[in-house]
Amino acid sequence: MNFDDIKNYKDIQVAEDIVMDINNNITGRVAINKMLGVTHVLYIIKNLLGDSCKTVLEIGTLWGGALLTMMQSEYTSKFVSIDMFEGFYPNLIGEGSHDGYGINTKELVTENILNNNPFGHEFELLKGSSHDEKIVKYVNKNYSEIDLFFIDGDHTKKGVLQDWNDYSSLVTKGGLVVFDDHWDDKRLEDSNSPYTPRKNFQRYGWKTVDEETGEKWMDVVGAVEDIINHKDFYDNWKEVGLYGDKYILERI
Repeated sequence: MNFDDIKNYKDIQVAEDIVMDINNNITGRVAINKMLGVTHVLYIIKNLLGDSCKTVLEIGTLWGGALLTMMQSEYTSKFVSIDMFEGFYPNLIGEGSHDGYGINTKELVTENILNNNPFGHEFELLKGSSHDEKIVKYVNKNYSEIDLFFIDGDHTKKGVLQDWNDYSSLVTKGGLVVFDDHWDDKRLEDSNSPYTPRKNFQRYGWKTVDEETGEKWMDVVGAVEDIINHKDFYDNWKEVGLYGDKYILERI
């Protein structure tokens, strides 16, 4: 995929409006951020892939906002999404944390999808950790070819790398991997907008460091750097580019 095709997509406003409509029509919320968040690019990418996109894998469902954004594309696909369905980053801010909207139970997210799936795409929600061996084996057995892989899981470097290692081999040639929340500290610190994560540092701990391991809670950037610096990376992959906070790779 050519990055310019994404950047110059003719119906960007339509894509943005789709995300806002979803946000207004679901229980919970879509991850909308005026400065860095570009959830609408998932709709653009899904449309650009067209009929070649048969299966979509998402790690990190939350309320289903990103999943539903991709489901607004008319091109038929099977969607599978993995989440703990236990709240908003419970490991970081406490069990049962609800981000102001209640707990994102599997039942509520299923209802969100059923109410906002105009093309009747087939879908499956998997409850559990994407790192659980049973989940990994299930996905590898039942979804052996993935055309669009969206990684929006626990955000630690270790966690992102594990998702990559467990599932990226399933991505077909011409298929895409999209990493969410590709924010480095400088981009966050330089932002003065009240709608960026700058004001959420203390509340959600975007810069939290594990006292025992020294690991940053959120290090998608570090994970992607490790991936693209692997000696064999460019034999099988290419970098499409960074669109907002979404870093895009393509299987070649």
